[in-house]
Amino acid sequence: MTAQQKLRLALLALLIAVCVGACARPDVVRPGRGGSDGSQRVNPPSVSKSVVYVVHPGETLGEIARCAGVSVPELARENGIPDPRLILAGEKLRLPAGHDCKQVSKSTAANDPARAARARSQSLLAKANASLDDADFEQALSYAETCADQLSPYPTDPQAKTLCVRCHVVAGTAATGLDQPDRALTEFRRALALDPKLELPESSTSPRVRELVSQARSQPEP
Repeated sequence: MTAQQKLRLALLALLIAVCVGACARPDVVRPGRGGSDGSQRVNPPSVSKSVVYVVHPGETLGEIARCAGVSVPELARENGIPDPRLILAGEKLRLPAGHDCKQVSKSTAANDPARAARARSQSLLAKANASLDDADFEQALSYAETCADQLSPYPTDPQAKTLCVRCHVVAGTAATGLDQPDRALTEFRRALALDPKLELPESSTSPRVRELVSQARSQPEP
């Protein structure tokens, strides 16, 4: 190896050593990504603080969303609620820590009969659904009928209307289980009269119930 080649190899080794040393320096930052003192800053991820809130009788998800300062879809998504139109008293929700939701006093509930009716009907609807799950169709029908009766005096209350639709659907489903198609059709027609766009989930609705709902839709009550 000539003296010139040795010199080139030495220079090349020196250049590699300089580059490796510079890349390994912890204080080297890319322009525009550091702080004012030249050091890198990493912003910690924001943490969403939340607290547990117990749903009180007669409350709706819309009312809770308003006093919590969030949208209904956001509140439903964060709490895993598949149907924002239906929540039950006693359910536990996660709300923002700074929410302004307060418990409804007994005097307030007494002065708002529609709210009281919704509270009673929510309880009845929960019992009706539980009876359906146990295939106790007679008991489910009884609970669902009472549920709808509690809400019928409040046709202009949107929350009561939504609950009433659910009560009629459960009643119709129970009547279907009891092999009472005429009774089931009556209940489904009442539900459709309150909510013409009613759609039942295919995954949790029996083919026979879907068939009767379709018949009720095409042949409304005279």
